[in-house]
Amino acid sequence: MLEGPMKIHSLHDQLKAVIASGLGAGIVNILMQSIGTIQASAGAANVPSPGCHGTSYVLAAAFADCMFVLLNILWMILGYIGFKKGSVKYFLYAGGSHLLSVLTAGAIITDILVQLAS
Repeated sequence: MLEGPMKIHSLHDQLKAVIASGLGAGIVNILMQSIGTIQASAGAANVPSPGCHGTSYVLAAAFADCMFVLLNILWMILGYIGFKKGSVKYFLYAGGSHLLSVLTAGAIITDILVQLAS
């Protein structure tokens, strides 16, 4: 029986825990973004990607989802380094890159919805 919270002492184990938490956050991100992909691809025909007409929308969304998983892992690592060093600089890097990725993804999604609606 465990008494109190588990303590992770080695740096290697701490890094594995940070990567695992980033992977978990990335998987949740994929699950939330997949709803739009499934809705856009529902139907009898293959929906082409607006940016690359030779690629299906589902494949392009899968690549984007993989990039967001990698970004979530990066943000967790930056947050961990910032916490360990007590530096706000790493949190600003993580927050700034997160804001840029969300704005970029939002613009792409809006463009896709406009093209599907017309």
